[in-house]
Amino acid sequence: MNLGLDYIDSLVEEDENEGIYRCKREMFTDPRLFDLEMKHIFEGNWIYLAHESQIPEKNDYYTTQMGRQPIFITRNKDGELNAFINAC
Repeated sequence: MNLGLDYIDSLVEEDENEGIYRCKREMFTDPRLFDLEMKHIFEGNWIYLAHESQIPEKNDYYTTQMGRQPIFITRNKDGELNAFINAC
């Protein structure tokens, strides 16, 4: 999947004199660009999933997404946080 910077750059319309800064529709609909973003932003780096205050009590849980992966975060009976890929 090689999109090239020229293609990605062509998706942004920028006219500083007119104060125009727009993304073309393809920026949001091109599946190749989506896959590229998922790979390099959400699946290739550490990302913030939750704050511990969102799972305040023992045996509480919180669900979220990490890229395309559903994630299940729990606070166990000892108060420790654990995160799992939700494969169920």
